[in-house]
Amino acid sequence: MKDSERIHQERRGRGLTQKALADAVGLSVRTISRMETGEAEPSLRVMQYLGLDKRANPSDHRGTEYYQIIELLHYVSAEELLQIASIVERLKAKNT
Repeated sequence: MKDSERIHQERRGRGLTQKALADAVGLSVRTISRMETGEAEPSLRVMQYLGLDKRANPSDHRGTEYYQIIELLHYVSAEELLQIASIVERLKAKNT
């Protein structure tokens, strides 16, 4: 299956609109649409957000805290993910 099809399938499977996904990853709806049709290369942000990033396979970390976090993120809404990202950024800024 092509990445464009995987993005479309995963987004729809999560009940996300293209707008919700675009808002969550900071891209335009047009860019998401182009990624889903294969007109544009998928961005790493989109692939990571949907758990499709080939560089980090969650199954490689089964049973670890990393894997537990990835599994829990499947149940988090786009709005909640943005809140989590904001908190993480604040924590990183405090620790630098």
